[in-house]
Amino acid sequence: EQLPTELRSALEAATTAELLIPGLTLTPGLAYRLRLNVTMRSNPEAFASEDVTLRVRDEPLVVRTLTTKRTVSASSQVVIDASASYDPNDPDDVLGAFVIDVTSSPEVLILDDYFSADGRVITLPAGTFSADTTYELRLTGSKGNRTATAMVMVEVVSEPVPLVE
Repeated sequence: EQLPTELRSALEAATTAELLIPGLTLTPGLAYRLRLNVTMRSNPEAFASEDVTLRVRDEPLVVRTLTTKRTVSASSQVVIDASASYDPNDPDDVLGAFVIDVTSSPEVLILDDYFSADGRVITLPAGTFSADTTYELRLTGSKGNRTATAMVMVEVVSEPVPLVE
C-alpha cells in the first residue's frame, strides 16, 4: 500500500535513528513496504539498506459503561449507558449498536426493544428484573469483524434504593 504523501515526505527527510509514525496515519488491515537506509555520520560511505514490511493491526474496541455494579429496586427502571465506548482506530466514528445478554438469569429476557435510537443506552422498565436476584449483563459492541464486551452486575432488591446526589 502506498504511504500517505505527507508521511512519505517526512520519512524521506528523516535524519534520525528513530522512525515515528503518528497514530491514525496508517490504515489498519493494510501492509506497507518500507526501505530503510542507514548511513553513519562519521563515515558517510558506510551505508546499509533493508526492506521491511509493516503490517498495521486494528486496536481493540473499547466498551465502557458508567458503572460495573449497580443496586436497584425492582420498582425502578435500569439505565445502562455505554455512550463512552469508542473505536481507537477511528475516534470520530462511533461503535455500532450494542447487543446485551443477561448471562445469569433464571428467566429468558428479551431486551432488544429497550435500546436508544443510537443503540448505546438501554433503559429497562421497572419490573424487568425480579427482586432479590443479582443479574450479570454482558454488553457487546461491534464494528466490522471486531467486538468488545463489558460486564455490568445488577443487584435487584425489593425495597426502594435512595438516590445519592
